[in-house]
Amino acid sequence: HPTTAAPLPPPPPPLLLPAFRERYVRDYISAMHDAIVHDGVDVRGYMLWSLLDNFEWQDGYSLRFGVHYVDYAHNLTRYAKRSAHAYADIIKQWRL
Repeated sequence: HPTTAAPLPPPPPPLLLPAFRERYVRDYISAMHDAIVHDGVDVRGYMLWSLLDNFEWQDGYSLRFGVHYVDYAHNLTRYAKRSAHAYADIIKQWRL
């Protein structure tokens, strides 16, 4: 019998799961933590964002940045990258 279920979208390519972005997130937040603890810097908030994220639209979304992969070919399905999971882990456990 033929199926009417839509095929599942493919997972994001492995190159979109780079360990260096995860390490960047952890290192950046660690440096911010050190500035608070050791230098008395008054940090009242933080938003995970990069200036590079702005360049996605400039390049017609051919380059991908950010912590989520958007699958434009499959209903804009979003996939969390390793850096998104690392950030979520830091927030949940308040631990680097």
